[in-house]
Amino acid sequence: MPDQLTAYLDACLARVPESRYRQRLRQELSEHYEDLTEGFLARGYEETEAGLRAMEKLGSPEQLREELGEAWSRQPERLRRDLGRLALGCCLAGAGAVLSYALLWYLGSAQEGAVQFRRSLGVYGDPRWRLFAQAVLFAGQTLPCFVWLRLRFHRSPRRRAWVTAGLALTWALGKALLLLDAGNRGFPSLPSLLGTLGAVLAIGLVFS
Repeated sequence: MPDQLTAYLDACLARVPESRYRQRLRQELSEHYEDLTEGFLARGYEETEAGLRAMEKLGSPEQLREELGEAWSRQPERLRRDLGRLALGCCLAGAGAVLSYALLWYLGSAQEGAVQFRRSLGVYGDPRWRLFAQAVLFAGQTLPCFVWLRLRFHRSPRRRAWVTAGLALTWALGKALLLLDAGNRGFPSLPSLLGTLGAVLAIGLVFS
């Protein structure tokens, strides 16, 4: 019966991430199970039958999984944890952008000088090089954030919303940095803005 009880509790708590809140719920369910089992034993049931009836009395794993998952979604602890994950995802996006800039600076310096790298991000330079640079920057900023949020929210019923929100936030931060960069000679055009925004939203909504 211990193995069966463990499997039952795991199924009931599948939507609650590993935390003190999960352990507290497990303890409460275990204590309630023991009380019910003792009651059935007192009424003359055998131990195995008493355990099964106690689990039936507690409720089906599917029902409890939904109820406990909804209860967890209303906990302040969960909101703080999710916001922390979101913030770390943005930090990873920033780190990825920095690495992408470093890669492009190296390639630009090795080929045509550092000034070509600066121009490639604006309205000057070889269009093919500019397209390559934009693709590298987009991937460097988006993929680390996407992978992190996708992994960290894999158990969350609102995974798609959190991942999409994180990607949209990193996109907005990236464009805000371009506005603050007075040395940037070419702010992205409206089609470019709408295209990249549409891309990050599509990645979040479709692939998360």
